[in-house]
Formats: sequence, structure tokens, C-alpha cells
Amino acid sequence: MKYPALRRKDSEEDKTRTVVGFSDGIDDKNGEVATDNNALSDCVNMIFEEGVLKTRSGFAANEGSVIRFTGYNNTVYMPFTITETVYYKDSKPHKIAYSCMGDIAEAQLKMWLVDNSGNISPFGEIYIHRVDSETFNLPKNVFFVIADKISGCGVFAVVARGTENSMIYEIYELSLDHTTWERSDNDIYVPTVLINGRGERYAESDGYVGLNYPEPERPEEINLLGGKHKCYFTSDGLSSIFRLPYGHLGEWTSVSCRLYSSPQEYTEWVIDMGLDYDTKTIDGASIVFQVDRQLGIVQFSKDGIYYSVPLMPKCKLNNMLITVTTTEDIAKDSVISSKGAVTLDNRLYFYGNGIKQNCIYCSKMSNPLYVPQSSRLYLGDGTTPVTALRVQNGKLIAFKSGETYRVKTDFENDTVKKTAVLPESTVYLKGDTLTAQTIDSNIGCISDKTIGLCGSRLVWLGSDKRVYALATTTYGNTTNIYCVSHPINERLKSAEIDNEKVFAVANDGKYMLFFDENIFLMNYRVRGFGYSRTYYAQDDTIKSPAWYFWKTPEGAKIYGGKQIGDSAVMAASFNNGDSFYNMVISGDNDSIMAYEEGQEVKKTQPIKSGFTTKIIELSPESRRKRIDCVFLNGKCTKKSKLTLSEGRRKSSYNIDFEESGDFIRIGAGMPFSNNVAVSLFANEAFRIRSLILKYKLLADKG
Repeated sequence: MKYPALRRKDSEEDKTRTVVGFSDGIDDKNGEVATDNNALSDCVNMIFEEGVLKTRSGFAANEGSVIRFTGYNNTVYMPFTITETVYYKDSKPHKIAYSCMGDIAEAQLKMWLVDNSGNISPFGEIYIHRVDSETFNLPKNVFFVIADKISGCGVFAVVARGTENSMIYEIYELSLDHTTWERSDNDIYVPTVLINGRGERYAESDGYVGLNYPEPERPEEINLLGGKHKCYFTSDGLSSIFRLPYGHLGEWTSVSCRLYSSPQEYTEWVIDMGLDYDTKTIDGASIVFQVDRQLGIVQFSKDGIYYSVPLMPKCKLNNMLITVTTTEDIAKDSVISSKGAVTLDNRLYFYGNGIKQNCIYCSKMSNPLYVPQSSRLYLGDGTTPVTALRVQNGKLIAFKSGETYRVKTDFENDTVKKTAVLPESTVYLKGDTLTAQTIDSNIGCISDKTIGLCGSRLVWLGSDKRVYALATTTYGNTTNIYCVSHPINERLKSAEIDNEKVFAVANDGKYMLFFDENIFLMNYRVRGFGYSRTYYAQDDTIKSPAWYFWKTPEGAKIYGGKQIGDSAVMAASFNNGDSFYNMVISGDNDSIMAYEEGQEVKKTQPIKSGFTTKIIELSPESRRKRIDCVFLNGKCTKKSKLTLSEGRRKSSYNIDFEESGDFIRIGAGMPFSNNVAVSLFANEAFRIRSLILKYKLLADKG
């Protein structure tokens, strides 16, 4: 019988697999297997730019920006904080920053300008002294306003001091030479809240002397940014008591009264803060002007008897001007205690106060330092505060923790009154009307510090730990808020994020979300970024943003940051939180400031970085394989380590040479099944354009 000859087993066969897909960053949502442009399962301090996956640029300490208070016991009341307020110096944008340190007797609130390199320059300071053994009202909140000049350079600081139960609010203007902040509470816009005011006996006078009294008018509203206002009354020859429109006059504010005998001549009483009367001479007699601050009533007397203020033939109507400050409306405290203000169309919008938490206040376009009572808007439930206001493409967007709105302002025409009020013709400002349109009733923002302007889109962290972007095509359509963090949603959900500490900085095509030493970075320079989910579904050429994971430099304590001009500037602390400095993104190494042996030192360190691919499938599935080598197209260092893994088996290879150019060959030699993941980590910067796995299909077992 003839048997067929035995066939020789298949011989070994060379194969290659090229991996070039790093542009989509970390993408957990599309499974564990690598596809085109979707190769990373994880990375540290890497980013894909200009066709290369590379180590991020360094976080560079600006050693010239160190702030360390001297002469105190190192008690920090407020850390160095960069605000959103932009001030142009030498035609270049700077942002205003502040910090406060002191001891048991004095606090020093210092202001700074910060440029796009992180450099700082002094911007004046305010000293706060202890009043008595019980009272030391420390700053609790500071925000800045840019408006028309009064007596300085037009930069105003609103300072809230004290405790929740006993707050003091002060407004300062910076001097022209940028060195001194002077109190300006009494100098900001003072509205006229009453004209044609009457005394208690005006009816008798009308019938007695035949004076034709016009009806009282309220041409303007209280300025909630200060509470100071003017009231005009007419003396009638009989009345000695006049009731003001508001009571609760500030104990520590002055009260003044001018009695005009002609449009150019007047007698003036000034009751200083803490007092309730003043005395002046009229026709040789001593006339006392007295105020009841609680009730808002003023009266005139002579020798302890009521004094009837005489008629003024040369100035018959509105010849008495009384200027006072009220604390009656709690909205005043709400405005001045706001965490900040944003500017749009020369108006200031105030938000984030702890009194009327769901309320937004608005100033006049014609005078940003005038906030009328009626120019306010309550958003949604009063138990949930407005967390942020931002401007996007000329539109004002308001956030609560679970809601997003667009706020609109309708202009009210100002009026011109021709009366006997001095001066004769006066323009009265009317409060504008605010309305809101709901953009989304489920998605909001937990912290204004997480909002970044990415191109023309607002991006922020929602209360559900997802990152959202707002498109601007049509407001009121809920699809215009689009989740942009789908690739890493599960990682964000499991991250321990402190809402009080998390912040974001957007710059140069990147949105960086900081929490402690961790950074989630989104590269948003992709076509169609920020459009709605519907728009993405209709056009499959539109790409989602790519996400990467970074770590802050070892030993760095970065706690805040802002975009300034074309740079991202981060604020960091050292020396147990008593000293501060700025960092920018620049160079190939990280650097931090430290305090060692009584000296401030700059310490430089290499950037540790690396990545792990998703599972790379090696075909054909039915054949056994052995990886012989890996070619790296890029530049690595001697301190790199390559790891190949398949299930429970791993093989690691140290790269003991440094090359750059087309390819670096790393020898391997471990048999695998059908799939492999590649990791490459280094203690110094490196870059990779592609990976090529060279493997053999092994002969079948006989």
C-alpha cells in the first residue's frame, strides 16, 4: 500500500504592524482595541501636536514673580489671586491680582499687574488697621471694576471686610500713578431720588402764600453700588421737618444740606459720621440742622424751638438739597459683596453674592458705576445661587449649578427734566430691564473657575463631572450644550474633584482642567468643535476634541490660573503657603520655586512622560506569533523603557542609546498570542511619530 508523503509544516513568515493613530488622545468610549487615530489607552504628560506624540512643554517658574511679605507674622489672609479684570498698560493686556497678609494689628492688601510672561508689577496697596481690641475687619472678598475716572485712573476696588454678621464694604479708586488706593464711596455716581419734596406744612403754605407746588417725583433710583443719593425739597416758610424717601441712614456716613438763597448762593450744613446735628448761621441766627438716621427725618431748630425754613424769592422751588447714604435696601450689600463682575456693552453685571444668591445686578451703559434698584434679575429657584457669568460672542451667559441661561438687557431711555433743580437742566438715568432665556434646565456649572473661552466657545465642568461646550447658533435649543468629554467621562466621574479647588485655564488650543496635581487637557483645535451633538451626527468628518492626562511638576502647588494675552499663567505657592509665584508653559523642563536654608531657589527637573497604547491586533488571528523587534519613529533618550504586554505576560526593554531620525530599533523576542499593547515611558522629553511592530508567524505545531 502506498502512503502519501508527509507535508512540511508551514514555515515562519515575517509580518509588520504599523501604529500611527495618536491624534485622538485617550479614548475610553471606543473600546480597548486600537483603530485609526485611536491608539492610546493612557498617557502622562503627552500631547499630539504637528503630527507627533510628544512630551508636553515645561511648567516654568518665573523667579522674578515671587511674592513674600515681610514684617508680619506670615499670616496669609488671602493668597495671591489673579482675577478676570483686564487692564491695559503700555497697550498690552495685564490682569489685576491681589493678596493679603498681616498680623494681629494690621493687614496689607496688595494689588499687582500680571503680564503674559507671569511678570508682576506693583499696583498699589491698602492698609487695614485694627479699630479696637474687639474689632479687626479683615478682607473677605475683593473684585475690580474699570469705569470712567473720578479722581484717579478709573480702576476701582470693591472690598468686603469683616464677618457674615458684620460686614463693611468699601470702594477705592487707584491713583493716576498707580501707587495709592483712595476711598471713593462718596464720589461714584450719586442719583437724584426725589425732586419737588415737601415739608410737613406744605398744604398750609400753599393756601397761605399761593405757591404752586408741583407733584413730588422720583426721577432716579438708589445706586446700589453705594447707596448715596440726593433729595430736593422746597422751603415754604412754615415747614421745619422734612421726611426723606429712605431711612436707615448709615451711621458712619455724613449727611449734608444746602439751602439755596439763589442759584449761586447757599448755606451748607454737614453732619459728620457718627453725629446727628450741625449748626450754621442764617441772618445772624444759629440754626441747627438735625437728622434721625433710623427714621430718615431731618428738622431745623433755633434755640431749641422748631425753625420754619423761609421762602427763597430768588430760588422758589427745589431750593434745599439734602445728600445722604442709606443702607435700607439689602440689595446694596448684595451688589458690593458680589464675587465679581463682567463687562458687556459698557455695562457691569454683578453676580455671586451671599445675600440674594440667585440675583444678577446690572449697571447703566452710560455710567458703569450706577446700579439702579430695578436693574436686577432673579434666576430660577432662590435656594440655588448664580455660580458664574461669562460673555460669549457678545452674549451674556449665566450659570447655576444645574441650569444655563442667556441674559438680555433692554435699554431704557434716559430723561431730561427742566426744573428748578440745580443745575436747571438735568439728565436722569433710568434703570434697564433684564430678562432671561433658558438654554438648558438640567446642565449648569459648579464653579466659575472652571470656565474657559476656547476659541468662540465657553467650556466648563458641569455638576455631573462632565465637561461641556456651548454652541452659539441659536440659544434656547438644548442641543447647543454639548458634552465634549465623552472619551474620559468615566475617569472624570471617578476622580476626587474638590469644587472649591478645581480650576481651568484655556489657551493656545488647549483647555486644562486642574485638580490637585492632576490635569485633564483637551485639545480643541478640531473642525466643528463645540457644535451640537446633532451637528456631529450629520457630518462624520467632524472630529471630537482629543483628551490627555498631565501631572503638575513634582513639588509644585498650583492653585489658580488665567489666560493673559496669548499665554496661560498659573499661580503657585511655596514656603508652607506663605509665598507665591507665577508659572508659564515654556521650555523642555519643569521648574519650581522652593525655600531651602533661608533662601528662595529655583529648582529644575526633567519631565517624566509616557503612554500606553490600546490593544493592537496582530493578524492573522489563527497563527501563533513572536515579536522580534519594535521600530520607533521619533526621538527617545537613554532613560526610556519600552514594555510589551499581552494579558498577564509582559516584557520590558531599556533603551540604552539615544537616537533621532527615521527609526530606532528595539530588539524583542517574546512569543505572544494575537494582541499586544505597547508602553513607552521616559524620565526626559521624547517624541514618537509612529510604532512599527515586526513579528513572525510561527510554524504550526506538528
